[in-house]
Amino acid sequence: MKRLMILGGPGSGKSTLAKQLHAVTGLPLFHLDQLYWRPCWVAPPNEEWPRLLAEIAAREEWIMDGGYGNSFYLRMPRADTILWLDLPLRVCFPRVLKRMAVNYGRQREDIRPGCPERFDFTFLKWAWTWQRAHRVKYRSALAEHPPHANVRVFASRREADNFLSCLGR
Repeated sequence: MKRLMILGGPGSGKSTLAKQLHAVTGLPLFHLDQLYWRPCWVAPPNEEWPRLLAEIAAREEWIMDGGYGNSFYLRMPRADTILWLDLPLRVCFPRVLKRMAVNYGRQREDIRPGCPERFDFTFLKWAWTWQRAHRVKYRSALAEHPPHANVRVFASRREADNFLSCLGR
């Protein structure tokens, strides 16, 4: 494993798993939310985002955590391992709410400076409807993934933890 994509919906634990994998493997870690958002939660110019992802994907080693399905075409061909945290909404949504409450007004380490945690009803609606709107797209993209990539789908955090413990041996 030298190039890992970590996918999942909001609150699935992508950033946590990415940090744990980074600690075990030493591979460079890229949180896509940290790369994407500009201060005050401003999106980057359209041409800048794909260029940045293409530069990172071209590297020999990386861990990238984040959905951003519109960038799968840049990352999947280079990924040798794709991990999808496919956890149920009943697990993920409370995590999103807890993260917002616990970190409100603070800067998280997986987000760019200048983007403090906030209560954002648009984001909450997106998080609530994510599985209905995006799960099928993820399944389709993974079904078409490059055959060289090892794809693992985790239906629970325990499955992801078991994967991690096997790496640590």
